[in-house]
Amino acid sequence: MITLALQRSILPRVYRNQNKVVSRALHSSLLIYINALDTIYDLSRDLYLTFKMDIAANIQHILTASKDLVLHKLGARERLVTLARSLIATLETPSERIFRLAFAEPANFALVRTAVDLQVFETLKNAGSTPVTVSALAKPANADPVFVHRLMRHLAAMDIVHEASANEFTSTGFTNALTEDRFRGGIIYTYDVLGPSLRRLPEYMKDTTYRNPSDPAGGPFQFAHDTKDPFFPWLMGHEKYMTSFNQYMGGYRVGKPTWLDPGLYPIDSTLTLDTQGEAEKGVLIVDVGGGMGQDLQELKTKQPGVRGRMVLQDLPAVIDQIKDLDAGIERTPHDFFTTQPVAGVYRSCFCMASLADRVLQEPESITCTASFMTGMTDLVSRFSRISSLPCALATRKFSSTTL
Repeated sequence: MITLALQRSILPRVYRNQNKVVSRALHSSLLIYINALDTIYDLSRDLYLTFKMDIAANIQHILTASKDLVLHKLGARERLVTLARSLIATLETPSERIFRLAFAEPANFALVRTAVDLQVFETLKNAGSTPVTVSALAKPANADPVFVHRLMRHLAAMDIVHEASANEFTSTGFTNALTEDRFRGGIIYTYDVLGPSLRRLPEYMKDTTYRNPSDPAGGPFQFAHDTKDPFFPWLMGHEKYMTSFNQYMGGYRVGKPTWLDPGLYPIDSTLTLDTQGEAEKGVLIVDVGGGMGQDLQELKTKQPGVRGRMVLQDLPAVIDQIKDLDAGIERTPHDFFTTQPVAGVYRSCFCMASLADRVLQEPESITCTASFMTGMTDLVSRFSRISSLPCALATRKFSSTTL
């Protein structure tokens, strides 16, 4: 099919050849697909011409983004991924999209989650470039080789693994990443904890006559997990998932620009203390809901010249899990729904995106907001604030997973 061919042969070249000029080959190949559209879609002439023009415009944007990627321009990779998704969505027939939504992607996530438990990815990584047989992949968990073969064939079809032969497979960069706690934890947390909320969302919304969820103890999460506990208290009561959540947060931004990279945030003009002579004992920054301290650790590494106390705050269960963190970063168990323990004037408050949005939109819901607003000169969100137009996948996933 046109979409499958585009996904499997053309678009991956953009990612595999980041340091090569791929525009000409990409342009020629995609034009061939455009000229073949009249054999795939049953459209009126006017609609068909509009359809072709939309695709041609998308291709031109892809070419531009490809050149920007080669030049290492900030945001080029993310834009190229978005454009590639848009092109695939335009080329898909309705039946192809239904198949992808109903079968391909749900099965893909479920099988990746299963493969994590089967230790498939560790087995592949340990073999290096040598193909691994289905029997060898099934051995660590004493699984049925017939089932493992079916699992691996689907993962190969979705470009999760490479299929070396009918019965042998090799790893990819993605599967190698899933052997690390920070990424493997992300699969476990998102599938086991967030997944049920999304899968039962239609049922919950129908039962509540489609009212916007506003009760932190009665939302889709509580409905799916049959609990009255708000999200974080529930998480603290499930140690396995608390661990995977912290691992996921620790690896969330790996490979992406951060607020500490040049051009993203005015570090030099913002992270300075006003009180002369008090720099060493004054509070430079408070990281609220800072997880394992990865952001403050990065700040210390990339900006060794900044002075002042760096305070990490998170729930006790999170703070207790920290293993490697600079001794100069203060670890403070704190629930941000209670009074802020850091008093006095400090330069910046740094917090996760969901908390930043809540502070700005519903300040009365956060007990420590008063000290936020009177004691600091800047509120920094952990994730870059992106305009609501166009709607970006990077921002929408926070909307859907914090219901």
